[in-house]
Amino acid sequence: MTRLSVHKRCAIACGVALNLCVGYCLAEPVRVRYRAPDACPDEQAFLARVRAHTQELEIADPDSLARVLEVRIESDGEGYVAHLEFVDSQREHVARNISGQDCGELTDALALNLALLVEAESSPPEAVPKTAPDDKAAPPRLPTQAPKPLSPTPPKQPKSAQPSAVWSLGFSGRASSQIAPDPSYGLALGLSRLALWDPQGNDRVGGWRTTLDLNYQDSGPVTFEATSVRFRLLGVRGALCGGGTLRKPVFAELCGAAEVGYWAAKAERSERLPTARSGAATWGALGVPLTAGVAFDELQVFVTAGPWFPLNRERFTFSRPSSVVHEVQPISVSVDLGLRLAF
Repeated sequence: MTRLSVHKRCAIACGVALNLCVGYCLAEPVRVRYRAPDACPDEQAFLARVRAHTQELEIADPDSLARVLEVRIESDGEGYVAHLEFVDSQREHVARNISGQDCGELTDALALNLALLVEAESSPPEAVPKTAPDDKAAPPRLPTQAPKPLSPTPPKQPKSAQPSAVWSLGFSGRASSQIAPDPSYGLALGLSRLALWDPQGNDRVGGWRTTLDLNYQDSGPVTFEATSVRFRLLGVRGALCGGGTLRKPVFAELCGAAEVGYWAAKAERSERLPTARSGAATWGALGVPLTAGVAFDELQVFVTAGPWFPLNRERFTFSRPSSVVHEVQPISVSVDLGLRLAF
């Protein structure tokens, strides 16, 4: 949606108000149904701005039958979009959409032009004087009326509603305490899908995020029980997260996650091992990580951290001679720092 200057927004508001009120708003009392974000003036403030210019607008009693003028203002992430809906004098449904970056300007322009039209309709035009048949034709006297607002330019087509789901590609660096006695480090590449709770969009939008990533971790040489050991993990991690925007652009998500993979260890020759040995095992773990980050349009910077509970507390034991290299702890911690790009 192209952003409009203040003059263009006022012209659009004039045109919308003219089409809306002529033959409808001023012919009879009306009921205003007004909805707007917290950052915009509320219904009472909007009506007060109209009455600051005129006292001729008549609002219907709550219990009486009257046509409804609906004004709905929504945030689209970059500004505001106003939707105006009503039924005209021919009983046909009419809808208008206008947009702008400042909600106060939209409501001020609409209130001012409503007042101008109220004053114009409440003052009856002067009668046109009649001329005798034999008199010379004299230019007729036009009725006195308030100046009409400028003709509106056709409004730009508004942005379509946000999609119901947003896909993202993510990349992160990972540190973990679960596969080795010392921290191991690695990279993760993943795909995520955010299913929005409110596709129309607002400042506190949220939803359910599902993620799936492929990760590799490597401890490097670790000296453990007088033996140099290197641990590696190739795994797939999936998560289901729920969350939303805390205060734009900051967001947070709480996740339930699971990981499966292939875990391997290689021990070098040492006093306890006369020859190099290696071993492998399947890996599985469950976690409850928390994600927090900052969103810059399609780009997100995030940190994910939380506890993990390994499903197999494997201990690598090498025979001849027997040596326990490492036993997995019951609780471990994993931390990710990464970027996510929506497409």
